[in-house]
Amino acid sequence: MNADPSRKRRGRPKTTDRKRILDVTMDAYWTGDPAEVSVNSICEQCEVSKPSLYREFGSEDGLRRAVLDQYADEVVARILAILRSEEDFSGKLDALIRFACDDELAGKGCLFVKMRSDRHRYGQETLAGIAQIETKMLSAFGSFLRHGRQRGEWRGALSITVASRYLVAQIGLALSQMADGEDPAAVKAMLETALSVFRP
Repeated sequence: MNADPSRKRRGRPKTTDRKRILDVTMDAYWTGDPAEVSVNSICEQCEVSKPSLYREFGSEDGLRRAVLDQYADEVVARILAILRSEEDFSGKLDALIRFACDDELAGKGCLFVKMRSDRHRYGQETLAGIAQIETKMLSAFGSFLRHGRQRGEWRGALSITVASRYLVAQIGLALSQMADGEDPAAVKAMLETALSVFRP
């Protein structure tokens, strides 16, 4: 006999709020030490059981990877949008400086830089997420520099690879300094000086 399709399935309904868990965890990682944030504390804040969290993300490593993916979608994407905008080369440098020093998120630092610097503390899924963001960032900065060189807006002698890594490092440093509570005006002045090597 066929089961009645109108009959409700037995068992506990799914109540795990994936977005809320990711938001809470991303904030905890961003403002603290990601390797020290416990799954128990996330479960308490989100009012979800550990088995439910693991069913949703597979493991703590899976949760960290999912947080990195969300960070890439919500924050890294804004940097990439600057690099792909219609602004000229110098205008994009100005926009990157504003993002690192004036944006409302600047005071929280850079979760990607924070996790990359402690990558030895994480599992394979998290490491894959870090590598994916790094690849996207370096590719976007590389395209930005290559286009600027082709248009004669940047005449630097550095290789595209080295210059891309330099830009990522300087912006990451500025964001870290902002998170450490350093004077925003001083951080901005230092970043402007660091990026002046790309100006005519």
